[in-house]
Amino acid sequence: MATEPAVAASAINPDSLVVRWISNSGAESQAWPDVERLLGQPGGFVWIDLPSCDEVTADRLSKLFGFHGLAIRDLLDRSHLPKIHAYPDHLFVILHAPEAGRQVMCTSSSSTNSSGPTTS
Repeated sequence: MATEPAVAASAINPDSLVVRWISNSGAESQAWPDVERLLGQPGGFVWIDLPSCDEVTADRLSKLFGFHGLAIRDLLDRSHLPKIHAYPDHLFVILHAPEAGRQVMCTSSSSTNSSGPTTS
């Protein structure tokens, strides 16, 4: 008897994520509706890339994978530092790429010369 999926395929906008099956033979693009089937498949793992994430998507992923609420909060916080949480059956990885158009300026009031550091 088939069971109803924990997260309906229509619950997440498939344009907002990239699903890949990673195995010894490489990385294969997959569709969001295939995620539950892939999770039970031996010989590889599922990689889900979220270029952006809203609360609805985060909630759906939390229900599917059983992510802790604090981990989901970190997912939604764009300024959060990279992190890895190891769970018995999965890794939760947060890596935010730099955003185009944002600049960070660093200035320093000290300089170094041959006799050592000086402050201007």
